Amino acid sequence: IAKAQKHIFSFIKKGNGHIVAAHLKETVEDVFRDMEYGQGRVDFKTCIFQFRSQGVARFTCEFWYDKKTDPEEYITRNYQGVLLEMGKKYLLGIDNGGTYSKAALFDLHGNQVEKRSIQIPVYAPKEGYTQRKLEEIRDANFQIVRELVKTCDGEILGVGIAGHGKGLYLLDRKRDFLYFGIGSTDKRALEYELKWKEDGTARKVFQKTAQQVMACQPVALLRWLKEYERIVYEKIGYILSIKDFVRFCLTGEVYAEYTDISGTNLLNLRTRKYDRE
Repeated sequence: IAKAQKHIFSFIKKGNGHIVAAHLKETVEDVFRDMEYGQGRVDFKTCIFQFRSQGVARFTCEFWYDKKTDPEEYITRNYQGVLLEMGKKYLLGIDNGGTYSKAALFDLHGNQVEKRSIQIPVYAPKEGYTQRKLEEIRDANFQIVRELVKTCDGEILGVGIAGHGKGLYLLDRKRDFLYFGIGSTDKRALEYELKWKEDGTARKVFQKTAQQVMACQPVALLRWLKEYERIVYEKIGYILSIKDFVRFCLTGEVYAEYTDISGTNLLNLRTRKYDRE
């Protein structure tokens, strides 16, 4: 590819599935030699990104040696310039708080390269309720991740997911979405927090879970669902945190991990197992 500007990309796309390698060369108008990487007009970055998106992984880069500099140093300098465009690697971080879904790309030195965020509607049908639609959480995460992937000019090596603690996100036994996503500021189950503290249940449970009972924990929210949304309660197949839920949406796999589950008041921290009592 020489003199590659935007008009060339339509031709590259037409060769999708048939191009096995690409030859890249730095040029300017009517000049095809004695030119280092970065001195011409070839859009190496976008060309390489387009080729790679079509499965092309073999590249030859042509540079002219002017015999005025050390050849090894000259080749190394040009090679490293192109390598930066071909070998960029990133990490993707996703964070879901109580109102926003956010995602960012970082290079391997920890520098933020790109970011996206979307505010998700919060519904409060009654005082103390803080809930969101699971479909809207899913769609927001899909959108910000999709937008970041489109801007990425390299390889994403890994994805990390963070989110608020407590709350409740449910799937039924068929792994379909169930009910609303309940946030960490929800107070609908406050009656159970107060009751358990008064009758000594909270003190007894603390010996196993090392957690104070809170209205926004799954243990209280599940009790609320059992009493006030019995049909929903009977359909529960999986109890997830917001991070677990987003991971499920992205991968189709259901997992949990100790740092979130330890804050649910469902896990005995001494045995590291769920405790029915």
